[in-house]
Amino acid sequence: MRRVGKPTHGIRARLFYLIIVVLFPLLIIQAYFHYDRFETRRAEELQSNLVLARAVGVAFNGLIQDILRQEIAVAIVVMDTPSHLPLVLPQLLRESARNYPVRSFSWIGPDGRVLFSSKPKLEGMDISDREFFQELLSGREWFVSDLVLSKASGEPIFSIGRSVRDAKGDLLGFVLASLDAQGVEQALAFERPNDAGISLMDRKGRLVATYPAKELTWEERNWLKLYPQKLQNPLKGIETTSVVLTSTGEKRLVGAVPVSSIGWVAASSRSEDAVFGTIQSALLAEGSLFLFVTLAAFATALSLSRPISGSIVRLRDRVLALGRGDQEDLTIPPCSTSELNELAQSFSAMVEKVRNREKALRESEKRYREIVETAEEGIATHEPDGTITYINQRMADMLGYPREEIIGRSSLDFLDEEEREAVIRARESLKERGSFSTERRMRRKDGSNLWTLSNITPRRDGHGNFLGYLAMHTDITERKRIEEEVRKNREDLNRAQALAHIGSWRLDVGRNEVTWSDETYRMFGVPEGEPLTYEKFLSLVHPGDREFVDREWSSALKGKTYDIEHRIIVVNNTKWVREKAELEFNGDGSLRGGFGAVQDITEKKQVEANRALLNETLRIFNCCSDMKLLVSDTLRLLRNTSGFDAVGLRLRRGEDYPYFEHDGFSAEFLREENFLCNKGLDGAISRDAEGRAVLECTCGVVLTGRTDPNMSCFTEAGSFWTNASHEFLALPAEADPRTNPRNRCIHAGYESVGLFPVRAGGDIMGLLQLNGRNPGRFTPALIIFYENLAQNIGLALQRIMAENALRESEEKFRNLYDEAPVGYIELNSEGRVDRVNKKMSEMLGYSADEMVGEPMWAFVVEEKEAEEAIRAKLAGHEDPSIALERNYKTKNGPPIPVIIKDRIVRNGEGGVTRVRVTVQDITERKRMEEDLRRSRDELESRVRERTIELESKNRELREFTYAASHDLNEPLRKIQVFGDLLTKTSANRLGEQGREFVSRMTGAANRMQMLLEALLRYSRLETRGGDFKRLKLNDVVKGAAADLEIALRDAGAQLKIGSLPSVIGDPYQLRQVFQNLIGNAAKYHRSEVKPLIKIYGEEYEGAYHILVEDNGIGFDEKYSDKIFQPFQRLHGKHEYPGTGIGLSICRKVVESHGGTIKAKSTIGKGSTFIITLPVKE
Repeated sequence: MRRVGKPTHGIRARLFYLIIVVLFPLLIIQAYFHYDRFETRRAEELQSNLVLARAVGVAFNGLIQDILRQEIAVAIVVMDTPSHLPLVLPQLLRESARNYPVRSFSWIGPDGRVLFSSKPKLEGMDISDREFFQELLSGREWFVSDLVLSKASGEPIFSIGRSVRDAKGDLLGFVLASLDAQGVEQALAFERPNDAGISLMDRKGRLVATYPAKELTWEERNWLKLYPQKLQNPLKGIETTSVVLTSTGEKRLVGAVPVSSIGWVAASSRSEDAVFGTIQSALLAEGSLFLFVTLAAFATALSLSRPISGSIVRLRDRVLALGRGDQEDLTIPPCSTSELNELAQSFSAMVEKVRNREKALRESEKRYREIVETAEEGIATHEPDGTITYINQRMADMLGYPREEIIGRSSLDFLDEEEREAVIRARESLKERGSFSTERRMRRKDGSNLWTLSNITPRRDGHGNFLGYLAMHTDITERKRIEEEVRKNREDLNRAQALAHIGSWRLDVGRNEVTWSDETYRMFGVPEGEPLTYEKFLSLVHPGDREFVDREWSSALKGKTYDIEHRIIVVNNTKWVREKAELEFNGDGSLRGGFGAVQDITEKKQVEANRALLNETLRIFNCCSDMKLLVSDTLRLLRNTSGFDAVGLRLRRGEDYPYFEHDGFSAEFLREENFLCNKGLDGAISRDAEGRAVLECTCGVVLTGRTDPNMSCFTEAGSFWTNASHEFLALPAEADPRTNPRNRCIHAGYESVGLFPVRAGGDIMGLLQLNGRNPGRFTPALIIFYENLAQNIGLALQRIMAENALRESEEKFRNLYDEAPVGYIELNSEGRVDRVNKKMSEMLGYSADEMVGEPMWAFVVEEKEAEEAIRAKLAGHEDPSIALERNYKTKNGPPIPVIIKDRIVRNGEGGVTRVRVTVQDITERKRMEEDLRRSRDELESRVRERTIELESKNRELREFTYAASHDLNEPLRKIQVFGDLLTKTSANRLGEQGREFVSRMTGAANRMQMLLEALLRYSRLETRGGDFKRLKLNDVVKGAAADLEIALRDAGAQLKIGSLPSVIGDPYQLRQVFQNLIGNAAKYHRSEVKPLIKIYGEEYEGAYHILVEDNGIGFDEKYSDKIFQPFQRLHGKHEYPGTGIGLSICRKVVESHGGTIKAKSTIGKGSTFIITLPVKE
């Protein structure tokens, strides 16, 4: 039966569709032919553009090769006529520029400056910063640059350059041709269609030139930015064709090819409109003709189909009337065809039979409707897609909707969201299987839940085709409410048991059933639902407690109370439980059942064990002071009671934290893990930015206090713990909190690892380490306990170390007190001796027993004065800075002189309780002072006599030096004069050997005269000094430089004088110093570099520091003292002239000014002389 309202197509529509089906393929074929013509023409045009682009690339490459050949010609001229370049090269460059489409031809020097050019205004320009210059300088023979902006005109240009080298390969310079877009256009002038364009791009995708030419800005030339996808392949050396949408909105067909020799791109393009213009004109004419023919055929076919469709419509109207049950005349008039007339007669006979059957069906439907409407279950019928076609009143009442609001809607509309997917799957399965029952949660109109037990039966026709399904729903909402309450009560019980760590169990002997609560399953580590037996229960009990538990259960079966504590094994971990049971017995004494409770008391037992462990640890720490022994005992106790496989205590030693004691670690583990400091390849300890030693692995993180409490493996107290250490191996480096992790604990099989800092006050002095091979050893409570244990260990160690230090300090003080080289006396609040040391007894000859209890002043010669002073001290008057001289009485000899110094000791209220007195015997010092006074008087007398004698001899020495210099100069002058006369008057008669002897004689005389003059200057430093005044060193240095102007010019030296201070000194002597230093710097220069002398000064640390630097030959610093000694030279007299006295004069002058001079030097790099003068006002 056709469903009412479902859209269908009539005969007229179908005939219309038939005509369309015939005409539509013709339209498709016509459209395909036109599309093929378009695509073929596009491919031909793209290939044509590609061919033209190749030709452009070849032509442009030919232009480049022509220019390069001309550059070779210029290079040959440069190498053949180097001496005539200024005359020949400019003319050749101008000729080359006229013969080629270039802006300019230029000759570039190796330093990047234009030496000659066809455009003179370019000469002198520096192009060393250009990319092509750097390429050619690196060894390229020739290079074509990318497009750049000209330094001279600012216009876009590119350059073709060639390097020129001589026969040895040395660089002579570069030939450079510069081109602009106008010059390139000549190479692009190809025969082409009127609207075709030719383009040339450089390696960076910047447009160099177009043909026809266009005026473009620098930004508009950046085609790589404008068309990045289209230029990437050509720039990579791949030929490409594409359709490009220009910035003006025009589509162009483009062919682009690489110019492989230089990495540029040549392209040709044509407008798509121009290419397809003729095709579009032909298409318009052909399309118009085809449309006219198609419309004419469509109209003819439509007129021929109208009689057939009219007859079929009349037949349809009678069938619809029969379906509605109309009683009108259903006779069908004659039709246009014989086939339709036969169909009309058969229809009339069928009408009578249908009316009889319809009457019987209505009576049967009435009976069944009464049954369905009075049923207790809700009944509904559905189409295959779930649409509801009928429901009875009971179903409507169950859902709370009127029936008309339900019929026609999908059954999914009344289901809970979670039920819909299951219903859809079940509905699909109905097509293949029979009836089934299920519980469903539906949604009433008021939003409440409706639970039903639904029986679903598929409906099929006589051929077995699926027509839909029938659903009968029984309301089970109240049953579900009761089940939910039971479930919640059970959940509440399980939650309460989990919170209290109490489980329960029930035994039913009659049903042979044991039931455990969820918490009991969890507590024993047994999967829920696993079959339970007494043997299974015993297998979970700790082996050490099984006999005890079995014995107690056997006693309980005989009526004894069952209330025990024992251990169980859960996933390799030990737990403590307390069990209590109430058993029920039959009248004959046989067991009927029972109920029991199980409580997890592991934490309680752990707290008790931890408390006992802490108490025992504190007892050990309080029983002795031997740190090594007590730490060893503590670790052994900790390992035995905690069950960890290895424990250790690291304590600070220097910058590292080795194991102080340990228990359970292997020798190999200790060898690799004992020390934590990270060391470099040289064995030195690595340090962080603050200079602290870098400690490796997790121990290093804890010991340096760099733990992050936001990470689950660290605590607020700075501890580290893990129950699965192997998981750290999977961490990426950036997520691993450890420094240089060694993973030794992991590789040794320790899954549970805890590191707890041991503190001394606020500082971390070490850590307590606990390692277990089983995972899951640490709980939050245990971590807190071990942190407290580590803290108590730290306090105990701190106390023991303090006690040991105090004991050592007391022993040291006692030894110092008794063995001190001075006497010590302690007085009580009455001024009586309370304690004396050994030295004090030896000084006075009294034993300690004889002195203790006696007033202190009884041992002083100045008894009354001493008594008053001591009583003043006891009254609170103290002057600790005063040391007094006294005379103390001795038991068997004369009094001795002493120096005493005392200090009072006060109580909390400020009252004086003791006076401590230091006594030093100064008998020997007094004797030495007297001897020293006599010796001083005698020495002063001798010094005066010696000074007078030395002044006389110095005066005589100066007079002798002057006289000797004067007397020796006279014969030297005669030797020089006569030697010159011999050379001038008798040179021919002397012969070659004679002239050489005369030359040596006069040379030796000259050197002797220089030595005498230097010696005279050196001696005059004493006689001409003392004229000190404030002077500017800049003026002194400039004066010395002026004296040496000729020597500096001859050496080609450059002198730079920086800022120099004003000093107190002798201008003549200081000028001599700088003359010697500047002269030496100019003399000892290196021939391969230009001499450079720098003089500058600075003030720091209360002195002026003047530096004289040069870049000369330098010297070995092991001679830095020798060069300041008179007549000491490091070079032969024939290598460098001089007397060897200059630097001696410099030292003597500087020292006479209260300063110093020293030298630093490196052979082959130069020397620096540093003069230090005091700052004087």
